[in-house]
Amino acid sequence: MTPQAGLFLSAIAFVGLHFLLSHPLRAPLVAKLGAKGFQGLYSAVALITFGLMIYFYRLLGREPQVWNLGEWVWPVGAILMWLGSIPSSVTRHSLARAWTAGKLLRACSRSPGTR
Repeated sequence: MTPQAGLFLSAIAFVGLHFLLSHPLRAPLVAKLGAKGFQGLYSAVALITFGLMIYFYRLLGREPQVWNLGEWVWPVGAILMWLGSIPSSVTRHSLARAWTAGKLLRACSRSPGTR
């Protein structure tokens, strides 16, 4: 297996196992292993697949640049990423209401623990 294929497959395994263990397999595994056992399994799987990603990335070594656009791209990219991070679920009305109430973070977060 080439290092590129190993990195690709280990990244797919890392993301795929996170999806599987987060949604469809979570309830049966928690019922079988208990909460602490499931957390241990989840952590072990994450560490192993992440470790494989690091291993294959180190095998790759330095690759030559495919293209070089110059230094001006970094600030443009940073600004575009910042603009893209503004959640689309916040409307003008809810943003104004949250700003006046001092709860902007709660309005922007989709986490149920912050609502």
